[in-house]
Amino acid sequence: MFLIYLLLPLVLLGNSLTPILIEGRIRPLSAEPGGLNEKSKVIPDRYSSNWHALKDLENPDVEILYENRSELESLYEQSRFEELSDKLLENYLPLAGTPYMESPGSTVSYPTLNQLKVESVYLTYPWIFGLIALYGLSLLTGNLGLFIVAILAHTLLLATRIYILDRPPVANMMETMIYVPWISSVACLFYSHKAVIRLGSLLACALLSLLEWHFNPHSLDNLQAVLNSNFWLTIHVLMIVASYGIFILGGLIAHWNLLKPSADKENLLLKCLYIGLALLIPGTLLGGVWAAESWGRFWDWDPKEAWAFISIAIYVSVVHAYRMGKIGSLGLNIGAIIGFNAITFTWYGVNYILGTGLHSYGFGNGGQIYYYLFLIFEVLVISIALVLHSLKNKNKVC
Repeated sequence: MFLIYLLLPLVLLGNSLTPILIEGRIRPLSAEPGGLNEKSKVIPDRYSSNWHALKDLENPDVEILYENRSELESLYEQSRFEELSDKLLENYLPLAGTPYMESPGSTVSYPTLNQLKVESVYLTYPWIFGLIALYGLSLLTGNLGLFIVAILAHTLLLATRIYILDRPPVANMMETMIYVPWISSVACLFYSHKAVIRLGSLLACALLSLLEWHFNPHSLDNLQAVLNSNFWLTIHVLMIVASYGIFILGGLIAHWNLLKPSADKENLLLKCLYIGLALLIPGTLLGGVWAAESWGRFWDWDPKEAWAFISIAIYVSVVHAYRMGKIGSLGLNIGAIIGFNAITFTWYGVNYILGTGLHSYGFGNGGQIYYYLFLIFEVLVISIALVLHSLKNKNKVC
């Protein structure tokens, strides 16, 4: 029934297309109601991939791609927007699906009409809010069926963005906020224990709520020039960001294991650390290969690179110390929490606090005070755990 609800708008949409401004992306067409207005960016530039608003028709310095400019100007001046809409669609049809930016190994094209139809559905409904509701129900009930439905809906959302954008959905911070909880949830699916399902649901609800609150989840940004490679986006960025999802899940399990220690949770935490390292280490090395190809150097201690190395060093040290018997369950939990904080800084802190380096496509601002409070909370958690352990087990390895 839920899938029918998801697919119904596609059936109802039919072939209706109305040009309108959609921020953040070249967007000549959309089925969103409201029609044309002077701010509608529906006219492509002659010499770039940018699109101009209708009001730019009055600016002779703006050179547009379409040849029938005088006709478009006349329709615009007379406010004959329905006819103008038809004329713009007529102009766009020969461009649909054709490349507008090409580089070695990558081509970026204008959206096809089918992509525009799917995009209009994506823009019409509050999909992220729906996912929060599904994961919220799963959190409350611990029901495996609901959790699977939430993951399927989440998968459909990611697949939709991939189809619309013709690329992996990890080109900026907002997109990773959708991808990371999906990875964590899929990982939880392999452990059908009710508590693990609730843990995955909690993580998904938290990250998706943050996304809904701080970002525009409907944003469909153009690919940054530095990321203009689906090959490297797939094998480098997907691996790195997937490791974030696994390590964050491991961090939550470590907190849980501090509260209620058990061998099962300890084994589950170890598996998260192994899988996370298996993704982060090769992903980082492949990033160096991409950097050598794009920037002419394999490694330059860019802040993103430096913090990826710091995260790897922390997790490798913790795993080796545990396997060699130098630390016990408490040390493993605390080490995983420290690594979890390093990952959050690699993901968020480098982009939103440091804001320097060659990975500028992920930069942003906002939320710093909440992040500092989060770090203070984590310091308190670790401190309390160490104090309690020292009081109870003075002569034992932590």
